[in-house]
Amino acid sequence: MFFDYVDRIILISIILLWAISCVDIKEDRENCPCRLEIVFSEDYLPAILSIKDSGLVLRVDTIIESGKYSMNVKKSLLKVNLCYSDYGMFDPEEGIKIEEGNECPPIYMSTKTYNTECMHILDTAVLYKEYCGLNINFSRGSDDMVYPYKVVLRGNVCGYDLDLTPQEGKYSYSTLVDSTGFCSIISPRQIDNSLILDIVDEGGVVRSFTIGEYIGRSGYDWQAKNLKDIDLEIDLCNTEFTIWVDEWSDSTSFELVI
Repeated sequence: MFFDYVDRIILISIILLWAISCVDIKEDRENCPCRLEIVFSEDYLPAILSIKDSGLVLRVDTIIESGKYSMNVKKSLLKVNLCYSDYGMFDPEEGIKIEEGNECPPIYMSTKTYNTECMHILDTAVLYKEYCGLNINFSRGSDDMVYPYKVVLRGNVCGYDLDLTPQEGKYSYSTLVDSTGFCSIISPRQIDNSLILDIVDEGGVVRSFTIGEYIGRSGYDWQAKNLKDIDLEIDLCNTEFTIWVDEWSDSTSFELVI
């Protein structure tokens, strides 16, 4: 009987010690940071990473190597912002601001919220195309036709905040039409159909086109995750231009904006 009693005491003690140790382990884990690991491909490097908690920037890093990037983060709801651009316009606290007269850079960005109330998160970085390339061809009236023009794109979006929201402000950039009648220009993501395209020569504006309206009528989706490029053909002689988006196209007569 005595030994049975001792055995019971020992068994109960072991169970209590085990229970106490489990509680301690749980408490320790609750105080431990979360291990956040993000896998980067070499397609969008170097990338700038910023982490925000309730609007406060906790961390800013530049990722220069592909593979797994690991960090310890606090347990919370954390917003992770990623940006890739060759032009160095990204500000980890404000996003991207495009000064009037500068062209929108080819920007790839993403934002994602992580619930880090856990021990480990593994994810893959996916960045989205945040710009639209406008490829503009002027129809040749003759083989020896000269294009003494430059093209000016004007709009009302001048950048992006950290949540990828387009920021309202004046955007204007000009580029020359080459000897073949071609030029390209980049537009940031739009929030309306206000884009204006000016054709300018030495004497001033030759014609202005409300291309935002025509692009809107084409069914182009400015809300798409990855913005598609647009091909435009402008026939100044016949006052007509054609829009191509992938295999879709549409031709329309344009009006002069006075």
